[in-house]
Amino acid sequence: MVERMDDTKKLFTKQPELEQLSERITVLENEQTLFLNMAREWIVLGDELAAELDKTAKECARLQMQVNYLNARNQRYERIFLRIDQTWYGKILKKIYHVMQKMGWI
Repeated sequence: MVERMDDTKKLFTKQPELEQLSERITVLENEQTLFLNMAREWIVLGDELAAELDKTAKECARLQMQVNYLNARNQRYERIFLRIDQTWYGKILKKIYHVMQKMGWI
């Protein structure tokens, strides 16, 4: 009986410590839940970011194709312009064109 009383006294002295540990466990469980939710949000954000990066990469590839096409077209027009500009009648036509522009006819 005396032994049980000693055990009971020990339990009563340990009670505040047990309550603190219980509160600490509750706090840690809440933090764990919070971190799990944050991790889920980061995963969702990562997926959205990956989708946006993929979309941006496709857009860049499309724009690069367009730039290549426009560069080729520009080179073609430069060759045509050089053919016209190198002849005597092409030079005259160019001067007539500029005069007509200044007069507002074009």
